[in-house]
Amino acid sequence: MNISITRVETDDDQCVVWHFFLAFFYDLSRYDPDIAIVESGLPHYEPSGNPRPRTFDEFIESNFWVRGDSFQYIIRADEQPAGYAVVCSGNDHIPPEIDFELLDFYIVPKYRGQGIGRQAARLVFDAHRGAWQVFELAANEPAKVFWLRVIGEYTGGVYQNLDDGTQQRFTN
Repeated sequence: MNISITRVETDDDQCVVWHFFLAFFYDLSRYDPDIAIVESGLPHYEPSGNPRPRTFDEFIESNFWVRGDSFQYIIRADEQPAGYAVVCSGNDHIPPEIDFELLDFYIVPKYRGQGIGRQAARLVFDAHRGAWQVFELAANEPAKVFWLRVIGEYTGGVYQNLDDGTQQRFTN
């Protein structure tokens, strides 16, 4: 299977990422008690202080915030959209010693367990050279296992595993 990443540049590409972002947020809600499923049926990060979304557009406006100023990629498997990734650089929440943060990484369930995520992660890391940080939610054991394996392979084991295994830092 041919795995590729394409940078979001068109409105159609942006819509693909937004659709995946909705699915990603639903998935994250099982691990993050701060993500509520509100009256409209949409997920919402409550600490944001933003109004609870009633429509898809309000969901995007309420929850996408910092991602719009980041590098966004569509992950493709044999040219078909299979997920997305968001890479932040120079944002206020990133420590000065870090060049890039992998903010979001999502593979749709149909494409999981086939090595697509591992290959896509390598492509995303290779697209940006410097000091990286990757976070996982403490309760998201599958993500922690995935990222420890992927980053370990990618760096040849040369990385920092911080915050009880929920943050990895490395330089490529």
